[in-house]
Amino acid sequence: MSWSTRFTAAFLLFSFFAQWSVSFHMRTERHWAGGFKGEVIFNVTADLSGWTMHLVFDEPVNTFFSWSGTSENISDFEFVLNSTKNVNDILTRGDTLVVNFIAHANGSDTPDVCVFIEELGNSDCNDSVIPMTSLLTSDIDDYADALGKSILFYDAQRSGKVPVGGHVTWLGDSGLDDCVVGGWYDGQGSVKSGFPMATAVTLMLWGLHKFKDGYAHAGQLDLMYNSIRWPLDYFLQAWDPFQQELVVQIGDTATRDTNRDEPDNTIGSRACLKVSPRDPGSDVAGQTAAALAAGAVVFRDKGGSVGSEYAKVLLDTAEDIYRFASNSLGLYTDSVIIGPTKYRSTGYSDELCLAAAWLHKATGRDTYLTDAKAHVTDSWAWALDWNSKTILCQIMLYEATGSDLYGQEVEAFLLGWLPGGHVTYTPCGLAWFSDEGPNGYTANAAFVALLAAEAGLSNATYREWAFQQIRYIMGDNSACFSYQIGHGHSYPLLSRSCSEWSNLCPAGSEHSLDSNPSQLLLGAVVGGPSQNDTYNDVTLPLGDSGVSILYNAGFQSALAGILQLQAGNMMPTVNSPCPCTLR
Repeated sequence: MSWSTRFTAAFLLFSFFAQWSVSFHMRTERHWAGGFKGEVIFNVTADLSGWTMHLVFDEPVNTFFSWSGTSENISDFEFVLNSTKNVNDILTRGDTLVVNFIAHANGSDTPDVCVFIEELGNSDCNDSVIPMTSLLTSDIDDYADALGKSILFYDAQRSGKVPVGGHVTWLGDSGLDDCVVGGWYDGQGSVKSGFPMATAVTLMLWGLHKFKDGYAHAGQLDLMYNSIRWPLDYFLQAWDPFQQELVVQIGDTATRDTNRDEPDNTIGSRACLKVSPRDPGSDVAGQTAAALAAGAVVFRDKGGSVGSEYAKVLLDTAEDIYRFASNSLGLYTDSVIIGPTKYRSTGYSDELCLAAAWLHKATGRDTYLTDAKAHVTDSWAWALDWNSKTILCQIMLYEATGSDLYGQEVEAFLLGWLPGGHVTYTPCGLAWFSDEGPNGYTANAAFVALLAAEAGLSNATYREWAFQQIRYIMGDNSACFSYQIGHGHSYPLLSRSCSEWSNLCPAGSEHSLDSNPSQLLLGAVVGGPSQNDTYNDVTLPLGDSGVSILYNAGFQSALAGILQLQAGNMMPTVNSPCPCTLR
């Protein structure tokens, strides 16, 4: 069957790795048999308060997933996509509606498809679809798309009772018997580690506070507020003020909880690790207090009675946990047996400094500023990760005091990351700090650079450098390869493996490690390339292709900063050594 007579304009289907040419109605090589991605653009001809889209393929389609709405399969050929509240829901005449999906069909050809929207008076495949003139002109430059997909990745890490009609349609309830329900998983397994979670949340809240207009420019502000409350609510529940206990890890890193197909099968009692006055953890408690204090600032700024009330609860809890962290000093990895995990700690002064600095911002009390000064390390920081927050303390103290001492330390950190510093560069220009998650380290440093520029330190230089680094991760490199899953011309195919709980996996694929389009970890930033720009795209959560809630945190906040610059017509120039030529 051919739909060629049924289109007056074109609908583009393309493969994950179709890098060199596109055309309308193209049939392309796929990265896995039958898998393809599609995007369609409609010009809206009437005001809509919701929409229902039909996609009718000319060949059977096994699985269908869209992050543009919720889907229902009518048959093997037809799928109905309904708008999701607050996401492309309210449209006015003249708006453009963009819908993306991933699907999987049998055979070696990409099926043709016709599309119509019920509310626009369309009823069959004779109505036109407005074509994309060229998808490739917007991929790398679509920072709003990358930001939205990053939020989607964090929603896919939700543990607990997931909301009905959520954007991650394959995600099921999990961890309902945990000692504390909710929170985020680390990335691919089912362990919930408070130390990296609180670090990621602090970075993301800082980005939301500093670059709120960037989220608004991308149309993602409400979605971000909703997303970030999930881990904040978890931290509130993890603290027992009467027993002075803080839950810092749930799950066993030495057993099945590291498997990526397990989260939705977490049933029964799991390891529940806590710090207390008898078993202190000033590092993880300080970082949790920092996250809650940052949340208080963000939701107080959001305004409204709900935001103000929530901010007060967050601030009260942050102050309580900070007192505990300050009065019962010690490392959490000395107090609890966390298992063979990389999230070990070597000090707590930086976390106590960061917590005090955020509490000073939230309360205005000088006692917290005095505490932060007492805890800060007067030395140059080398990197920002779950264990080292010194650079964050120095930035906050510079903002709070204007002291050249802190400003010089911030600039010394960035001097080490810019060309000519101690950080190695790949041939195509990625600042490559470590073979374990280089993208995460670089994205964090890019976020620091944007914060430093906002504080008035070397604005143009730092913004240009951060911009180039984030664009490399998004696909501005010689391979035109995006390290964010689901964004760009081609990208990694890491997915959750299929398991018996899922009704989205093809028959017979249970526990398969093959990539599954229904369960792609959309929005996740993978670890990154080797020092020579090569990347090993494997489906196992190992090496280059590993993902983490920490890899995305600085990346997402840096994207918000770039979008804020875009909104203000202040975009930096691009100086990529190996620019993507698929423009």
